[in-house]
Amino acid sequence: MHFYVVGGAVRDVLMGNEPKDIDFCVVGSSHQEMVKLGYIPIEATSFPVFLDSQGNEYALARKEKKIGKGYHGFEVNFDSSVTLEEDLKRRDLTINSMAVNYNDWEAFLSTKDYSLVIDPFNGINDIKSKLINHTSKAFNEDPVRALRAARLAVRYDFNISYNTIQYIEDMVKYGELEHLTTERIWLEISKTIDDNKNVIRFFDILFDTGVFYKIFPFKINQLKIEHFCFDHLKNHNFNIPEYIFISIFNNNPLEVLEKLCLYLKTPTEYLKTIRLFCLIKTLLEEKQLTDDSIIKLFRTINVYNEKQSLRFLQCLEFIKIGCLSDNNKINILKRAYEDTSYKIGDIIPIKEFKGLKGNQIGEIIWNHRKNSINI
Repeated sequence: MHFYVVGGAVRDVLMGNEPKDIDFCVVGSSHQEMVKLGYIPIEATSFPVFLDSQGNEYALARKEKKIGKGYHGFEVNFDSSVTLEEDLKRRDLTINSMAVNYNDWEAFLSTKDYSLVIDPFNGINDIKSKLINHTSKAFNEDPVRALRAARLAVRYDFNISYNTIQYIEDMVKYGELEHLTTERIWLEISKTIDDNKNVIRFFDILFDTGVFYKIFPFKINQLKIEHFCFDHLKNHNFNIPEYIFISIFNNNPLEVLEKLCLYLKTPTEYLKTIRLFCLIKTLLEEKQLTDDSIIKLFRTINVYNEKQSLRFLQCLEFIKIGCLSDNNKINILKRAYEDTSYKIGDIIPIKEFKGLKGNQIGEIIWNHRKNSINI
């Protein structure tokens, strides 16, 4: 029975990064033995994973055989005869297919000594060469690996090897990508956004390999990718996730963007922000701003609500940085918001509302705010 640290933690240390998660692989053991030793099994997994008293995860070494389509189409063997190399071989990329003996882990953390790394698939050389490379021919059996290869290429600014590109294109050709769930698609997209790297390259890779056209349904696969706005955001370190997402697809109509969000099941904040962006952008595209058109927008988006105020100001900043409108118009809209963001009781005497109904009071307030706009 042997314990190893495997996967991303080894990769991260070799690349000079702090490991986010440490995964342990147990070779030469069984479910019964792990339970007997006091490890707690996690029930909601398709292969044996256990927790120790500190919450660390330990998985029995396993190998997989493809028997069906998609992410779950595997037969898993995790008996005690499975070797460490067999476990590493089933992994996606060479940079994720390395291990360090648990007894050597502390020494490895402090020295980054290559000799302590078990590396049967040359992951160290691929890190040195800044290359994303598949571990084995089994790479194209799991469709999520196409997205993960693109994500890690973006995260580390690596190139994807020619042969790995060929495997990804084979997934497209033989329909494997069509079995990828939208939850898995969004997970890889959101991780790429959260990495705060060159997200647009991620989508470029998906386009160039044909993956994009397979993972999105026909009604929205005419999405246009737009580099200009994203490049400006990147240069200004504007890192709000929803706006990074919008910057890539801002040339598309609201209807398409809504379908995209609903399809991917993005957080509701994305859809709210996209709708707000489209309303503001439509107003800014008008030949001339008027107090009527501005106050109509403010009423529509409930701009004086605390959350909406923040979203509105962020959106104006996004449009300005992304060079999506005339700065003069953006400044007019921002100034109109500032001129009308006051407490009603400080401006209008309460006695003016005496005997009036709610909608009548509302009209007085909105008219007062409109008259406060100085274009």
